[in-house]
Amino acid sequence: MSRRELLKTGLTAASVAAIGGGVTLWPALAQQQGELIIRNGLIVTDSGRMEADIRIRGEKIAEIGRNLESTPGAREIDARRMFLIPGGVDTHTHLLPQLPNPPQPNANTDDYTSGSAAALAGGATTISNFIPIELQEDASAYAGRVIGQIQKTGIADFFIHVNMGNDPAPFTRAMLDKLADRGFVSTGEDFLARASFDEHGLGWYKAFKASGQAGVLSMLHCEDYSILAEAQETLMAEGRGSIHNFSQSAPIIAEVVAVQRAVAIAEATGAPIYILHTSSGRALRVAEDAIIELAA
Repeated sequence: MSRRELLKTGLTAASVAAIGGGVTLWPALAQQQGELIIRNGLIVTDSGRMEADIRIRGEKIAEIGRNLESTPGAREIDARRMFLIPGGVDTHTHLLPQLPNPPQPNANTDDYTSGSAAALAGGATTISNFIPIELQEDASAYAGRVIGQIQKTGIADFFIHVNMGNDPAPFTRAMLDKLADRGFVSTGEDFLARASFDEHGLGWYKAFKASGQAGVLSMLHCEDYSILAEAQETLMAEGRGSIHNFSQSAPIIAEVVAVQRAVAIAEATGAPIYILHTSSGRALRVAEDAIIELAA
């Protein structure tokens, strides 16, 4: 049995967690296209909880109720004393389509298989990744390459954020429309923390405007490059470049300014903006105030 097959068999039981004791494991449900009935579980959703059975046909929940009727050939699982919960969605992961051989020290060591396994073990059934478009690669070739990699080694469900890199020029409305047609409806991480963002400021603005028109979400890493660069130069000049001074290398105001800029871009272009991993209360309040104002 291959590593991927072993993980498929043993680690896709994340939606059923024991209330008090062990965990029942079974082969990946999405791989089985027959009928499955999960009985006697405690179903927990955002609207409440209930003890009931769930009937699954293929990859879809077909029926929920008590004492569902058995059907010939249906597989059954007793989930008594277990939770049945919707699978979680991890919107921000960085995975390799496959690990390099030999492995690279001090580098990412998670691929689509191990990343899937970790997610499923924690109850997340859908995960993401950030994949750049290669030089001279069109939308169709990109989609074929990325989808093929996922189908080859992924176990969980995936969605992909298209990494626009340092130069947004190729991301025209036509390109974004083609990507959206293939199911790629978000870009990121787009780094305000890099000098290239300021160097191509007009290009980024046009790309975000086109993204909004195409229904594509833009994911922004919000820290101001100039403020970061000056703080880091000062620390190095003063001999304080160790990890102990890391927090001083990224002043809060750098995040506040960049979030303000992201809010302005969203308002000016009409594009949906997702601000990644906000780390300060001040920056968060900027985003919250903008949401309230724009929703009014």
